[in-house]
Amino acid sequence: MPTKAAIVTRGQSSSTLTSQNLNKGSALTFEDIDSTLINLRDATFGIQADDSTTQNISQGDTIIVKGGTGVTTSTSGSTVTINSTADAAINIDGGDAASTYGGLTSINGGDAT
Repeated sequence: MPTKAAIVTRGQSSSTLTSQNLNKGSALTFEDIDSTLINLRDATFGIQADDSTTQNISQGDTIIVKGGTGVTTSTSGSTVTINSTADAAINIDGGDAASTYGGLTSINGGDAT
């Protein structure tokens, strides 16, 4: 099960940083360092689907990739594999979804050989 990073701070339990400052020009205070650690621990990233809904993913969260009708998913190590048993069209990067792809297909200019 994923977890958030365990951190130790000198005296803060929440961040006091209100803006980014990549070149402070003076020594960092303990408050600066504590806040930076807290912000790194609490950082998120977003995943967006076709419906334009974005889900924020935090450290400790699990992303679940589910199959659907004629589609199965599996994982091995850090690889997610999505298989389709349906004879369905594929739309890749704005391609023509009315086209049926088969055999070797290059994606984004990749080499299909």
